[in-house]
Amino acid sequence: MPSRFSLILVAILTIIVASCDFDKQEKAMQRSIEIAAINDSLAGQGKIWGDELLIAVNTLDFSNMKNAREELVGYVNKKIAKLKAMKPIAGSEELQKAELEFLEFELKMIDSHFVVFESFDENTSKEDMENAYLGILQYNEIEQEKLKHIYDLREDYAELNGFPKPIE
Repeated sequence: MPSRFSLILVAILTIIVASCDFDKQEKAMQRSIEIAAINDSLAGQGKIWGDELLIAVNTLDFSNMKNAREELVGYVNKKIAKLKAMKPIAGSEELQKAELEFLEFELKMIDSHFVVFESFDENTSKEDMENAYLGILQYNEIEQEKLKHIYDLREDYAELNGFPKPIE
């Protein structure tokens, strides 16, 4: 028959192991939320740029477009640096890599399509404005596919670590 000491020791070890798993689970869930927060904030930053574009198109004053773009680029660069500094948690490598690739894709899109509007003025034709905007819309489909991939990875990561799957 096991001694009272043995039973207490087993109980303590069980508590320690269970709390370690919970801590890992909690940290993993926080990492998933952190990745989602980057994209939510990025969408907000993109909306700010889009609002500036709407004003610029309606007033034909594109002078604020550079500042809006630079703020967006600054945000993305800050998040890229943060992601590169993150240590993986409980199998988050693939999720973090996909997020990093997404942010690098966003930078390319900004550099190749957003910057175009900065050279516009009151003499820019409506057709040129529409073509520039269509260039952004073409990237949007790829952007949505990349975001879906990240969402799927977050679901897999949640399942791997035993926390609730994200709701989006």
